[in-house]
Amino acid sequence: MRKLYSLLVLLFCSNLLAAQKIDLDKYPIKVSYLQLPTNPFPEDFTTFSTKFIANGINLNDAGYTNRESDLESIYFKISGFKRVATGGHLSIKVQIDGYDMGKLEVVKKEDKSKDKDGKETISISYKLTFKYLVPMKYTITDLNGVIVKDGSLTEGASAKTYESSSYSTSTALENYWKENGTTIKRGLLGSFISEKLSTFEGRLNYEIGYVPRTYNDVLWSTDSPKHPENEQFKKVCSDVKTAMDEMTSARPLSLEKVKPAIEYFEGILVKYAKDEKPERKLRYAAWFNMATIYYWLEDFDNAIRCCDGLVANDYDKSDAKDIKLNSERMKKILSGSIKSAHYVRDVTNAVAPPLTPFQVEEENTRLGALRDKAIQEQATRDVAVSQQAVARSGMVDLDKTVNAIGGIIGKIGSKKTAIVFDKPLADLIISMNESLVNYQLISKSLSINGCSINSSLFMKTQVESFQKQFNSVGGSLDKQSSNKMKSLLNVYGDLTSKDVMAALMITSNPVKMQSLLVEPNKILKDMTYDCLDLVLNKNQDKKNILMSLAEVQKMLNYGTYGFFKEENCNNQAYELAKEGFSKLKAVAGSSKLSEELIGDFNQLISVYSPLFQSDKNLIKEPTNTALVESINKNNYPSFVLKLLQTQ
Repeated sequence: MRKLYSLLVLLFCSNLLAAQKIDLDKYPIKVSYLQLPTNPFPEDFTTFSTKFIANGINLNDAGYTNRESDLESIYFKISGFKRVATGGHLSIKVQIDGYDMGKLEVVKKEDKSKDKDGKETISISYKLTFKYLVPMKYTITDLNGVIVKDGSLTEGASAKTYESSSYSTSTALENYWKENGTTIKRGLLGSFISEKLSTFEGRLNYEIGYVPRTYNDVLWSTDSPKHPENEQFKKVCSDVKTAMDEMTSARPLSLEKVKPAIEYFEGILVKYAKDEKPERKLRYAAWFNMATIYYWLEDFDNAIRCCDGLVANDYDKSDAKDIKLNSERMKKILSGSIKSAHYVRDVTNAVAPPLTPFQVEEENTRLGALRDKAIQEQATRDVAVSQQAVARSGMVDLDKTVNAIGGIIGKIGSKKTAIVFDKPLADLIISMNESLVNYQLISKSLSINGCSINSSLFMKTQVESFQKQFNSVGGSLDKQSSNKMKSLLNVYGDLTSKDVMAALMITSNPVKMQSLLVEPNKILKDMTYDCLDLVLNKNQDKKNILMSLAEVQKMLNYGTYGFFKEENCNNQAYELAKEGFSKLKAVAGSSKLSEELIGDFNQLISVYSPLFQSDKNLIKEPTNTALVESINKNNYPSFVLKLLQTQ
């Protein structure tokens, strides 16, 4: 009987212990938030611009065909900021200082092997190896040019090592490098630059960006089917997970949906309050889950309270450390102007602030450097061609070479082969002149809402047409004129790349736009007039006539064909055409052309005259529209061709 009693007691105690035993499992949840900057700028800083400078390296050799423009079109993307062409709240300048390439070394390797008979065989292979590095540094400035951060993108970085495949002979290796060396070098330099800039982009997003993030976090749930809390505990964790799934970087966690879970976990602390391991283990899960919930509710005081409770509970208290540190950090961050890590930072309509005097000066300097660089590059190419020609003729003379260099840089009006003009060449000159007129129209349209936007879009089309005509017939010009025009096209290409013109026009600040357009206008005018001086042998009368004609005809085209959707823009184009016509008549009265050309010129003016007899809206006059079209196709190009052909 005593044995039976003992057995019953033992069974009762075993069942009691089994019922109270508790196992925990990690319960995965998904959380979303807006990663806030570690080093934030004022919240109204919403735009930035980038600028790349390459010294001692031709970026074309690194695979960037359009050099700095290619990099500026790719880098950088900073979440929560809008990139603008120029004049942002922040300006990020990256300078690439050449490249360091170590000595090319041929590594010879001998591999010995023996066959089954013990005969030794030696195989020799060759491969090429060298080290390379592209030094890069950055500067971030504010509106007034004050440096807010700078540093190196490659400081402490080890040079990378290139190793070729192995070849059985040194001749094979040499031939491989001759055929592929340039391509390999381009790929290596391009990859190095891209890697460092991408890493820097990540740093920028971490330090100043507002990046939407989603990642997996955890709760602790029960996994003890015989425990009385098992099913309810798991259900509450599931409810929290459902509420967390609805959280996004823009939408916070709903207190209403997780409040029942908090109340349940608080109840666990009271219900299982004994200082026994199973109960401490269950309280640990309750404290941890509440700390996690409060953290994502951004109730950091309660999250810290729960972390302290978890430590006092003395079961895996180290788990409280990270939650507490993050809560204290976020509490400090959200004590400023930003009150939540769940909101939308919309910069879609962000605009750059008005340009400061520093930014205007910096942009003018940049554009001037572009012009000088284009001219110098062309001069360098011309010097090379000149030297090759002298060498081939066997008459290398140092004095002549020095004189050639001086002449190329400033040889407007120098002696050259006469250009034989035909209609395609005349059309090219017309396209060049109308490109300048189109660019000038942008600044003239600033006073009328929307007109400058359309003008900037027309500009890109006009330059593309100019480039196409040059590619077709530019080779018929003499070398000097062709190179001058090529330099001009390079500047146009830079000004219209990345939709720079359109980006300028979306700002609501005409003063800013005007300041940005002043220097490019001057550069383009000077370069266009240089080209005209070359093809016209510095004939001032012809140059004035051609430019006035371009202004009249281009503005008439815009005014009569209805290129602009806004009627006031078409009317403005007509008014500008009238101004150009007045200049044209003034030139006619003072020019020193031949009698025949003066007669043809006056005849052309008489054809234009009916279009300027009243202030009628030309768009509504079909007769006038037909006349403008006829002049554009016949009278205008015919006269330009004759003007160019007449010595």
